[in-house]
This record gives sequence, structure tokens and C-alpha cells, in this order.
Amino acid sequence: MKSNRSIILFTSSYPYGKGEQFLKNELKFLSDFFSEIEIFPLKFGKSKKERLTPENVKVHKPILGDNSFKSRLNLKTIINPAIEYKYFKNHFPTELSFKKLRSYFSAISIANRVLANLKVKQVLQALNVNDLIYFYWGNGSSFVTPFLKNIKAKKIIRLHGTDLYENLHNNYFPLRKEQLKNADLILLISDNGKNYINKKYPFCKNKLKISRLGTLNKEKIEHLVSNKSVFRIVSCSGLIKIKRVHLLIEMLKYIEYEVEWVHFGDGTLKENIKNKASNLPPNIKVDFKGFVPNPKILEYYANNSVDLFINVSESEGIPVSIMEAISYGIPILATDVGGTSEIVTSQTGILLQKKFEPEEGSSIINKLITKRLVFSKSDIKAFWEQNYNAKNNYQELVNVFFSL
Repeated sequence: MKSNRSIILFTSSYPYGKGEQFLKNELKFLSDFFSEIEIFPLKFGKSKKERLTPENVKVHKPILGDNSFKSRLNLKTIINPAIEYKYFKNHFPTELSFKKLRSYFSAISIANRVLANLKVKQVLQALNVNDLIYFYWGNGSSFVTPFLKNIKAKKIIRLHGTDLYENLHNNYFPLRKEQLKNADLILLISDNGKNYINKKYPFCKNKLKISRLGTLNKEKIEHLVSNKSVFRIVSCSGLIKIKRVHLLIEMLKYIEYEVEWVHFGDGTLKENIKNKASNLPPNIKVDFKGFVPNPKILEYYANNSVDLFINVSESEGIPVSIMEAISYGIPILATDVGGTSEIVTSQTGILLQKKFEPEEGSSIINKLITKRLVFSKSDIKAFWEQNYNAKNNYQELVNVFFSL
């Protein structure tokens, strides 16, 4: 039964662009229980095509209009009546380096654009105390949070990984303290993330709540395709610096057995990664799939035998790609960063240190190939069922929202 409460959801680009695919499951659950959801994407992302959303979801055009927006260090373009000059004057961080000041100005600029958007103004002013403003990320549109003190609705911020750990941003996140102070609820996707915020910003201890992401999968393990003619490794990530896919290539150099490596994902380092992979020995077959819609990736898992999923990222929250893999009983080899250790356990796979030698990863792969190391598919899926099943996790989120 739907409540008469509304949610205003601020995203990076969803339902435009190609990212935030995991938001689809969460949105479906929220739409079943809230009368209306309005989405304000910040930008279009890589596609202006709008993805399908539930009937009671209203999608507005992106706040920035296109992806060409760049903040300028020009006070006339940054400050307008939407953001009080008094606030800006009292909080100007004069001690910051140029890089950090640039981040600060960028955050102020985005907040300014959000507040200056006529439709955003109208919607926010019409909200009442039972409604919710939900920022899906701790950056982007959520920079506006410190300036919403007169808005009646409850304010919620979800923090993941790149929008959480400040060491990824010159040890500085603009407006972070002000954000958290003015939020009514802060959702973390991992225990690691919660502990990080709790230690760094102890004043918001009572606002923190673990809200794990989740995936859907009705496939039964015994029905999944089993093909032992090849040892197949899958990775799924952007081909960007932080994902360090080149380290996977370094590991594969030391494998003497027949292996097929399939990678889902695209990015700025695509040509660089492809060139490195072209030098792998002939026993390693490589298949770069490029960008593939999420349903097609899951279809691949259901119809192809996958022996190992690898993630060697430098930083993570808890990767949804790993949630999807373990839901198909696929063992994981991943770096121990962020909250990854909460999903890659002795039941689901093996962790590598953040700084590892490629030979170490190769040794683990060799043991899996030769059966000196074995994981139970049913045990892996059972772990997913208990911890990362979207049906359970998002029902719990609905309950949390209703309690506000």
C-alpha cells in the first residue's frame, strides 16, 4: 500500500546516461511504497535517451542542461541571491591550496545552479515535513544541502565510495561538514564507510545508517550453464585509472593454462588497455565487450560458465558488480579496499592487498584452475541471498524512510 508521501531524488544522470544502473532496482521498490517520486538528474551523462521508470516517477531535465558545464573562479558567476553572501563570507576557506579552492568553488557553483533552477525551487518549496529529499551521492547536487535549512522536508544523503573517501580528492571534500550537519539521515553502503564517517565526523553519529545496495536474481545454481572446456575470468568496470585493469593483465602474463578473459566496460583508457592485452601469451584469449547494458551482463552470467570474477580497483565502496557475480555463484578475487572485505569473505572468494604483486594473483588463479582451491557455488549464492538480495535490502530501506 502506497503512502501519500513524496520523494525528491537527485541523481548524477539517471535515468539519462548509461551509469547508475543499480539505481533501477532501488527505484522500483521506492515507487511501490511512495505516492510520487520526482527525479532531478544533474547532467545527461553519455546519453540523452531517458531510460524507463515506474509510472509514478516524474523525470525532470538535467539541472546543468548538458555536460559542458565547468565552474569558473569568477565570483559573479558563483554567487547570486540563491546562496546567502553572509554564509559564503563566513565559511570561505582561505587556508586551502589552489586545488582545494577550485574544488570548493566548483561545489558552490553546482549548489548555486541547483538552487537557481526554477523547477527545483518550485518543487522544494511545495514539500511538507512528511516528504523526503534524497541525494543519491555525496557530491554533485548534494552540495546544496547546507543551503536548504528552511526546507521542511527531511534531507537524506547516500554515500558510496568515490563520494566518500577524502583521500581520493586531495584529502578534502568541499562542504562535507556542512552537508552532514544539515542532513537528517546519512546512508552508508558499508560498515567501512560508516566507521570512516563516524571517526572523521563524530557529531553525526546518530544520523548514520547502513543501507546496503542489492541485486536481483531468480536463477537457481543448478540451472546455470556449466562448461568446463575453458577457464573463464570476467571483470566488469570502467577502463579508467582507479580501476587498475592493467594489473589484471599483469597477472594473466604468468598463467600457463588456457584462459578466456572477458571484460565488460569502457572508458578513457580503452586503447591503452587493449594494447597491453595484445601482448598476452596465446593461451590467454581476450574479449573486450565494451559498454554492455546491465541486463545483458546478467544474461551472460546465466548462459555462460564463469569460473572467476576479478576486481583490482584502487578504491571501492562495495562494488555492485561483485554483488551481481556472487548472485550467480561466481567466486571473487579482489583487492582489499573500501568495504570490499565485507562482500569478499572466505565463503565468496579471496582478497589481495591494495598493493600486491601480480605473481600473487597468478598463483591464486593457477590454484583455482588446477582445483587446489575450490569454492562452492551454492555457498556463494547463499551469502548473496543473506546480505545483498535487493528484495531484502530495499524493503529495509523503505522501512527506514517510513520511520523518518
